[in-house]
Amino acid sequence: MSLTAEAIQKIVDLSPATQFEIGGSQFTDRKIYRVLDPEAESIGVHTLTGLVDYFGTMNVEEPQKFFFHVEDYNKVSIVSDLFGANKQREKFIIAEAYGLHHKLNDYVPVEDFIVYLQSMFVQDETTAKIMKIVGNLTQGNETNVADDGMTQRVTAKAGVARVEVVDLPNPVSLRPFRTFTDIEQPESKFVLRIKADGERGPRCALFEADGGSWKNKAIASLKDYLEKQVSGVQVVA
Repeated sequence: MSLTAEAIQKIVDLSPATQFEIGGSQFTDRKIYRVLDPEAESIGVHTLTGLVDYFGTMNVEEPQKFFFHVEDYNKVSIVSDLFGANKQREKFIIAEAYGLHHKLNDYVPVEDFIVYLQSMFVQDETTAKIMKIVGNLTQGNETNVADDGMTQRVTAKAGVARVEVVDLPNPVSLRPFRTFTDIEQPESKFVLRIKADGERGPRCALFEADGGSWKNKAIASLKDYLEKQVSGVQVVA
């Protein structure tokens, strides 16, 4: 019975590593790993408030031993300074914002779009204007769309007799819920598109138009929030 390559490799891995010298430098015949110092398991929370509350339990007399790390628009942690022979960093607590499912960059039915716009965006004058437009699309039984690439002109028959014509400029500025709700949601540009889709009726879509720069805005806002909430501790973002 022959051994597989995987089985042979496991047998080789069980044998002690050999250390030797070449040109004054030390080598081994296989990769070896240091035994790391023990670390506590990170605590997980979903709000910046929880992160700041945990900070209140720490020894702030030695702030140089840890710092806040804004890892991304939806993730912040409190991290230790380097310690031990292996230059480790320990994460005491990690805050991750709840992930929300956004219906961006795809056409959806008007009813779904209305619910999405009302539940997943900060409400303001722009959302109100969009709601007025798509609400008429829902009520009417006839929709015409004229498009010059910059502005869509939407004609919707509202009810039985009234016909309304609305110019829809693009892009529009909106604030979807995409980061921690403890801070103001970053505003970004979207291209709003409406199209008639035969028997399925009108459909709407929001296409992202800021190249992802909203993430940098969110990270900057997180840094600003933490610097106002805590003192004497570095915030890295």
